[in-house]
Amino acid sequence: MSKRIRPAGEILCKIEKLMDELIDDHKFQCGDILYNQYGWIKIHRPDAIEEYEDGGEPTFYYGPKEEE
Repeated sequence: MSKRIRPAGEILCKIEKLMDELIDDHKFQCGDILYNQYGWIKIHRPDAIEEYEDGGEPTFYYGPKEEE
């Protein structure tokens, strides 16, 4: 018997409530949330990071626009 996979939308609805709590009660900002999730993935689930055909991986950047 195969395991029932919970719909992604159901999981995201639960995460949305937790994100609201972080923003409303703990004053998290966009950068706090983005790096918290990215840092968690880098440490706990590096297998979830895409790998390019050349062996590289995406660069995560959040900050001011770089001058050209």
